[in-house]
Amino acid sequence: RKIDWKSMESWMKYSGGDSGGSTKDEAIFYMFERGFSWQTLNEWDIGWDNITERISIPIRNESGELVGFKGRSHNNEPRYIALGGIEHGFEPYETSRILFALDRVIKTKNNASIIVREGELNTIAMHSHGFHNTVGISGKNLSDYQAELIKKHASKAIFYFDDEEDAIKAAKKIRKYMPTSVVPSTSKDPAEISRAEILSILDAQRS
Repeated sequence: RKIDWKSMESWMKYSGGDSGGSTKDEAIFYMFERGFSWQTLNEWDIGWDNITERISIPIRNESGELVGFKGRSHNNEPRYIALGGIEHGFEPYETSRILFALDRVIKTKNNASIIVREGELNTIAMHSHGFHNTVGISGKNLSDYQAELIKKHASKAIFYFDDEEDAIKAAKKIRKYMPTSVVPSTSKDPAEISRAEILSILDAQRS
């Protein structure tokens, strides 16, 4: 289901951040507290899944075709799940075959150097800060298929993960095919910091 994020932002300000105990409203307030603007949330068609009671994120392949939805919880584990099954009426998509936002990167021709980030929300936050060459993977493991997509569409890959060791492991998969660099470990998500802080973090990348 779609959410009118502009109206919800106004309601959040009016209510003083009181969700009234509703799981949906708590999740909506969480998205704003994470630093996402209503414009960004509307642009990416972020919605709500009543079945799992999670924020829903549309997932598209490199051609821009809708292949599924990712559910993101604000308070339950696992944080992310691929939505689908009998109740939904469609099968979950294969997370290992998707580089989230690659279709946008290709469309805007910002793919000479690609930044690879963990998680869809982190990727969306990077785009909202102006880093339109960012793609995302599910979790911390780069699949062989995702590696092939990077090799196909980019001439350099920058791995910006929470944990530097995970980034190094991912970079090793494609290092012999193109230049790669790794960003040092960081505890702050892109949605929680400024563009200037992200630039400072990226400046510390190592080949």
